[in-house]
Amino acid sequence: MNSLILLFLTLSSVTLLASAIDNEIVCPGGRAKCPEGSTCCLMEGGDYGCCPAAHATCCSDKLHCCPEGFNCDGQRCVHKTGYLSLSAFSKFPSTPIRHKEAIDLTSLEAELEDELDEEESVEDEQIDLPDELRPIACGKERTCPAKTTCCAVQRLRRVQHMCCPLSNGVCCESSCCPQGYHCIEGGKCEKHAKSRHDFYKR
Repeated sequence: MNSLILLFLTLSSVTLLASAIDNEIVCPGGRAKCPEGSTCCLMEGGDYGCCPAAHATCCSDKLHCCPEGFNCDGQRCVHKTGYLSLSAFSKFPSTPIRHKEAIDLTSLEAELEDELDEEESVEDEQIDLPDELRPIACGKERTCPAKTTCCAVQRLRRVQHMCCPLSNGVCCESSCCPQGYHCIEGGKCEKHAKSRHDFYKR
């Protein structure tokens, strides 16, 4: 039952993430992208930035943009009807499209098992280990080393639990990616498009 619940939660989170990723906006040239709900607009330096509005109008000053249905007028956006205006939006940097190799889970099984044996030996000697140093539960009668990620992988019509050697890793079909990346074809990881909040948060 616990395994089924874990698989359901894992697949649900993967589905939500995949939906957002599928809607990322790839800018012309294919070298950068913007998050869902935004628009790629050229910036002063010739690179693409992101306007925080879908189907937006990119202003000719290459600094501002306006929501759909509005025209640029200096630093103001004027609705096509002429009856409404608002401050123009500022763009934020796009995210360069970067790939890295995913970590193959199947090839790491034996190595992680050895590491886990060592941790269990240490745990036997030191009962008061901090939680972050203890092995983590992973499926039925299975554990992964500390600071790794348990992945519930659907293979051959059954669930197999494997250990990703990354803390807060992203589980793929038979591999895993670092946090902030998602799985793509060919056993690779691609960095998520950053949002406006990511660039301006403190």
